[in-house]
Amino acid sequence: EKEKLVQMSQMEAAKLKEREQLSSQLFLKAVSTAQREKEKYEAALKEKDVAMEALQKERDNSKHLHDVDKAGMMVDHDGPSCADDLIDEEDDSSSILSDKEIGNDLSQCVDDHDANEYIDEEAGIAKEVRNNVITTFTENDDQIYGKEANQNPPNKKRQCQVIVGAIFCVVVVAAAAITVPIFFAGGKNKTGPNNYIAQTKSICGRSIPIDLSDTSTWSSPSTPTLFQADYDLSSITVVKGDDPFGSVGIQLNAFFRAFDYSHDTRTPMYITQDNYFFKAGFFKLFMGGYNKDASFWKMLEEILGAKIVEDEAALNREGKFAINHKTPEELNEYVGDELVATQIRNHRDTILRKLFQYPTLTGGNDDVCSLTQSEGPSKKYTVVHLSDEKTNALLSKLNRSTGLDHSAAVEMSPDYVKAFLTPLKMLNSDIYPIATGEYDTVDTSVAERVQALIDDYVLGDLIRLPKDNRHLGSVLYFAVLADVYIGNPVDHNSMWIARMRCALGLCSNTYILTKKMLIDWKTEWASYVNEDNYLELYDRETLGLWSG
Repeated sequence: EKEKLVQMSQMEAAKLKEREQLSSQLFLKAVSTAQREKEKYEAALKEKDVAMEALQKERDNSKHLHDVDKAGMMVDHDGPSCADDLIDEEDDSSSILSDKEIGNDLSQCVDDHDANEYIDEEAGIAKEVRNNVITTFTENDDQIYGKEANQNPPNKKRQCQVIVGAIFCVVVVAAAAITVPIFFAGGKNKTGPNNYIAQTKSICGRSIPIDLSDTSTWSSPSTPTLFQADYDLSSITVVKGDDPFGSVGIQLNAFFRAFDYSHDTRTPMYITQDNYFFKAGFFKLFMGGYNKDASFWKMLEEILGAKIVEDEAALNREGKFAINHKTPEELNEYVGDELVATQIRNHRDTILRKLFQYPTLTGGNDDVCSLTQSEGPSKKYTVVHLSDEKTNALLSKLNRSTGLDHSAAVEMSPDYVKAFLTPLKMLNSDIYPIATGEYDTVDTSVAERVQALIDDYVLGDLIRLPKDNRHLGSVLYFAVLADVYIGNPVDHNSMWIARMRCALGLCSNTYILTKKMLIDWKTEWASYVNEDNYLELYDRETLGLWSG
């Protein structure tokens, strides 16, 4: 298995090197072509000057000479104009190159009424660079197209548009084709004033169906708090500096169920800055990299809908004490009986949508977008979620709770994966196995199931394994933003990935709670989560401890 992984890594490295060589060849060819076209243009200018000097000597009529100057020698902001007779003589050399050719003609003579027929794609890019017009990316990382700009000047004369700095534009295109830039709103170990730049319609360079800042685009109503007017303000519910317990998924359970406990006991919610979730997992996912000054905590208070104080001692000094305090382990097991699935979903969705506006962007190894960026943010891909044996040992408990057998999702066999990808026509896109567990180490059973996927004659060539170990936050974001996600409902991490996808409008093609159904007279695997309301992910009666 190790030898196969080494061979795969070597093959990937060889492919990468081949791409780099090809990119260098294309760049050199583009530079060479640009130089040749520049020389042609300079030669054409010289021929034009000689021709115009001859005309000036032969014609004594000043008015006639003025007309000739107007036709062939006028210079405007768009570049020197081209004489009609010169265009006819140089038709083969000055015509705009086809889309398939790399080089661009440095002199492009275009009629206003013919502009739309002759605008070249890379010429459009060069014009965009000059005119500060935003370029748009295609799904192919090796191509970038610019929007046409300023094609219709007010006058009707034929113009010669000189593309200045063509070599520089080629460099811009090559660099832009490699990666989509991400703005680092925070910054690792930031100490200066915070600059909060919200991500609204895309995350890590991948677009999402909703606008995180516009509640009218949300599938569930905004519910920023579960607070009720009849709360007992003399006692409180506090999330404080206890020892962390469990995986990030279990920590999310405990953190959000503290809100439920606050609602059920009618006690206001307080969070200390040194609480277990902030110390363990929260800032790995959201709002990491910022300077934690007063404005930061104020903003986080507004997002979470709870009061944040320095520590428990600060609360005690104000005469506030937690009654019947619950530890993270106790909160993880807390399942109240007052809130219904709709209320829980609305609250979780609202908090998650606010938090995803501020992912942890540091530019370092702990950047949550690092894996998405390194693998290519515009590519189509599937993530399959595997878990260790200790996590999967809880399968029987989940099956009893749901009344369904979820062993197929735990085993994640090639046939199970293909059952979802075949109708989606995703068997020509990359597949990334990820592995998490509720415990510190992931056992060998995960490697065995990955190997089974690699050995499958259909899936084998599609399996991709990132070259380096990745930060948990970047793996989670990579799964949340996948085109297709096939998860394991026994794993709390996987369940939260599914909830996050649904909150972001990506519930379609999320397969976490599945069963066999009769579809077109055939028994097929399918999700039984309603894509419109996904209340099954928050059903306490059915899921129990897995209800989020």
